[in-house]
Amino acid sequence: MTETHEIVVLKPKPSSEDIRHMVSSYFDQEAAGYDQFTDEIEKRRLFTESVDNIVAADLKGRPSIGQLLSIGAGTGKRERRIRDLSRHNFEISATDISAQMCSLMEGRGLTAVCGAWECLDLGKLPHSQFDAIFILHSFGLIASAKDRLEAVQKAATVLRKGGLLYVDVLNLDDLDEWGPRIMQSFEENRLLDSGYDPGDVIYRRLGGEALSYCHYFTRTEMEALFEQAGFTCESVVNVGYAANCGEILESHDRGSLVFVAAKI
Repeated sequence: MTETHEIVVLKPKPSSEDIRHMVSSYFDQEAAGYDQFTDEIEKRRLFTESVDNIVAADLKGRPSIGQLLSIGAGTGKRERRIRDLSRHNFEISATDISAQMCSLMEGRGLTAVCGAWECLDLGKLPHSQFDAIFILHSFGLIASAKDRLEAVQKAATVLRKGGLLYVDVLNLDDLDEWGPRIMQSFEENRLLDSGYDPGDVIYRRLGGEALSYCHYFTRTEMEALFEQAGFTCESVVNVGYAANCGEILESHDRGSLVFVAAKI
């Protein structure tokens, strides 16, 4: 599979504030061509479509989905597609760290609030409670374990009891993707000494200059996080990303991870 991005070693690890600025700037630059890039890169298209189908199928079996919040929603294209596939007619509210992404969402008729979720004033949201929350292809952009726990706890405050949280993350144990290389770089470059956690990576588009950040997760890491934040993990599915693109896989060391969790 042709590579589209490359790992960058940057010491020390930037602060959470600097990473938020980095991610915001990166996706401002990516926004205009983001949907086209996703559609043209086969592994991204097949993976995204598969995740959307998994989420929509789960929603289809749920009653009374009226209000949806999507955190880090990007262009908003996926949220509309999932709504159509699920055959629900829920109202979509969304957030994104990128102002350019928010503009694209508003052009699609979504209510968009700009800002990093972990720092966002909840009073800016159009509703105080939601039936379901998406964090799709964006949870790994949050800069630290502390920030990620606070982000899920914050999601719980605006999710009704029993409400659903859908999250997909890149799998640190995926032997077909960057996980092994990230850990090799972590050890060879002594990144623990520079403030990094296992799974952290700085990257950029091939041929580009703008840097961004992502964290790759283990399944046990995510399950522990859900438990700490007051959720029960209802299901997890491995979906092929770098290989067997879009296929549901049985092996825990292949594919990215798609979680459905419910607020306790």
